[in-house]
Amino acid sequence: MIIISDTKQEPSAGNQVSNATTAAGAGAAASIQNPATQIREAADAFSSHPVPGAPQPPPKYRPQPRHQSRSLLSTTTTPAYRRSPFCRFAKAFSIAFALYLLIITAARSTIYMAFRSHRSSGPMVGVPNPEDGTILHRIDSANWAHYESNPTWPTPPRPQFNYPYGAQTTFMLPIDANSLYLIARGAYQHGKVKLKQSDSVESGSVRVDVRAAYYDQRALARVTLCKFSRTDNEHGIGIYTPQLGWTDNYKDQVQFLVTFTFPVAPIPGVPLHIKRFDADTSQFSYSVGDLWESMLFGDVVLGTSNSHINVTSIALKNGSFRSSNGYIAGHYNASGSLKLTTSNGKIKATVSLLSERTLATELDMQTTNRYAAAH
Repeated sequence: MIIISDTKQEPSAGNQVSNATTAAGAGAAASIQNPATQIREAADAFSSHPVPGAPQPPPKYRPQPRHQSRSLLSTTTTPAYRRSPFCRFAKAFSIAFALYLLIITAARSTIYMAFRSHRSSGPMVGVPNPEDGTILHRIDSANWAHYESNPTWPTPPRPQFNYPYGAQTTFMLPIDANSLYLIARGAYQHGKVKLKQSDSVESGSVRVDVRAAYYDQRALARVTLCKFSRTDNEHGIGIYTPQLGWTDNYKDQVQFLVTFTFPVAPIPGVPLHIKRFDADTSQFSYSVGDLWESMLFGDVVLGTSNSHINVTSIALKNGSFRSSNGYIAGHYNASGSLKLTTSNGKIKATVSLLSERTLATELDMQTTNRYAAAH
């Protein structure tokens, strides 16, 4: 039995020998045990009785569960698809074309509805202006002089399509009028004007034959035909259709043929004198016969659009021939002035200028986008 006291004593020699003997015996006994067991017991003893101030051993290793290494975000990169330039152009063109068709359809619908509204509010009939003259005789769809079926004179507007209906009437104008005139105004008409001479016409008068060709009775119902007179001995003819309306359908159009037939001169060898001939039309072409030896005009004014003017021969003092989108051709004899004007059409004329000693005869030819030639 070992007694521990508070008094600090040095170990005696006997005790040292006894302790050494005990240690030696214990060491001998320990050496007999398994070395692995000795190591484990020493570690357990050390951990249960740690030495103050000595470093602590690390905690026991605890194996962690194994995990497959993977990235936090797993993404698959797909190359961006880009259309070819042709595909992009085709798509843009298709969209633009669709918008164009939509706008055209809307515009046509709007115009058509406006036309229907205007037509339902009252009859659509051509009406003359007050300045056109005093009406001496008026013709509508019911009082033409003659009606016919399948007229052969008009030019078909479409291949394989002929006008099924026709109408005709005649006017007489005085040959000694200070002015003979023709007015054709409206959106539903086009045609041709002829000037010729014949001995079948009685002296002192000019015969005016007006012929109409049409597809439907409603088309002729829009036409107003008048014989006029003005102050200062002026006489003329007027052809009127509505100014506004839906004219895209060619079956709504009326084609006219207006023929001025002049008599022969009462005195052989003396030209027939016409003081003035004035025509203001739209989309009417002109055909003048061979008149330069048998007739003499003082002033001639012909105006049209989208049509040509073809003169075989004419003699006049002052002449003005005007068109657009049509050619001007023929033989002209002028003693005062001559003006030939068109656009987008050629001028091919033979011109004879006769002048007095003190006054020169003027020639003016103008065109655009085409050539002008005079001989």
